[in-house]
Amino acid sequence: MGLLIAIAIFAQAPETKATTVEQLRQQLARHITHPRFAAATWGVKIVSLDTGKTIFAHNAGKLLSPASNCKLFTMALVLDRLGGDYRIETSL
Repeated sequence: MGLLIAIAIFAQAPETKATTVEQLRQQLARHITHPRFAAATWGVKIVSLDTGKTIFAHNAGKLLSPASNCKLFTMALVLDRLGGDYRIETSL
């Protein structure tokens, strides 16, 4: 769920676009450690579809009890707001 929220926030108010994987990692780390999210628990894992290599991970192995249920509500909201044909463009 955290990643979807992060994607939505980046889409609304992007920083300077990351041009390298390392810049993307830094932007994601800065975002999830921002003081406004101090009470949040993030579990994020981004894996390359081409190589299978983990690009970014934060609490990736931590079990978060409501994660599966929250994903359903998050995806329903995303589908409602963006539609089923929406695609996120990335530069990587």
